[in-house]
Amino acid sequence: YNHLAGARLDRRFSEEFALGAYVGYANLKGKEGRAHNVLSYFLLEYRLGLSDDWGLPFRFAPGYLPLNGPTLRMSAGVSLEAAEGVELVLEPIAPMVWITGDQAVLSLNVAAEVAFAL
Repeated sequence: YNHLAGARLDRRFSEEFALGAYVGYANLKGKEGRAHNVLSYFLLEYRLGLSDDWGLPFRFAPGYLPLNGPTLRMSAGVSLEAAEGVELVLEPIAPMVWITGDQAVLSLNVAAEVAFAL
């Protein structure tokens, strides 16, 4: 299992489209125990609005993990505007491909986030 924790800054261009950049701490399964690294990626989001408060975000995020290589994350989830400027997002489907040396590794992830609009 892997643990990721970080922050992302997004620019929303419309109710449907956003671009973002993420940087986070990565605690990963390594060859000799746990490995620590920094993951960064860019994110493209398309959000399908279901109502004023509910949405379905679909995300595509190419990235890079130093000392390992490129990554690719795709996800689908559900979002809820919990309060003015506060959104809760759950991504039960968030597979990620990690290029490590000479092989590609697939991880099946679950993600949760709290987003604040400024």
